[in-house]
Amino acid sequence: MGKRKLLLVDAVLYVDSDTVFLSPVQEIWAMFQNFNATQFAGMAPEHEDMNAGWYNRFARHPYYGELGVNSGVMLMNLTRMREFRWEEHILPIYREYRLQLVWGDQDILNVLFHYNPDRLYVFPCDWNYRADHCMYMSVCDAPDGVKIIHGNRGYFHSRAQPIFNLIYSTIEEFTFRTDVYGNFIRTIEESLVLPSNSNCDKLLDKFLQDPRKYFKENQYEEVP
Repeated sequence: MGKRKLLLVDAVLYVDSDTVFLSPVQEIWAMFQNFNATQFAGMAPEHEDMNAGWYNRFARHPYYGELGVNSGVMLMNLTRMREFRWEEHILPIYREYRLQLVWGDQDILNVLFHYNPDRLYVFPCDWNYRADHCMYMSVCDAPDGVKIIHGNRGYFHSRAQPIFNLIYSTIEEFTFRTDVYGNFIRTIEESLVLPSNSNCDKLLDKFLQDPRKYFKENQYEEVP
């Protein structure tokens, strides 16, 4: 018998388990086409505001750019990462900074791209939208709506920012092959209590911009 041919995966989209897509996955996958000849990964900024940023105020290790990047959503060109010899860079970073790491792999990636900024493609915050972007003031413009919502630090499971919990719970309870507009979009519109003390809640239209675009009223009938 001949030797088995090893099939290598060229690219992957990594997302944390506490993320919810509000737009088609094909849209973020298409961003691979935006990479230049040196870039092998894509991530969103950790923050948009110097006054509230974590890395610029607290980090005890190098980080990417002025505010760092967040690893909750990450495009990875594995072919280029292999050529870069990824593991030969990552392990030394861990050994050198292991006592200063607070956010684990995200901190390691920030150190890596601090020293190799030409390897990173930075995509907009609407593709990794967190409560940090709206809880104090709106610092992520998201002109085309929120694309991926990231419920880090347990926001999907608490009422601290009601819209995060409501979107998550509505999707969790959604029955496939039923009316998306009525059982998702309208449920959120009717369940969110406005006016609200939460600045995030006030951005309801940003969160529902893409769902409203893709799912119209009476588009689907209930399946018996």
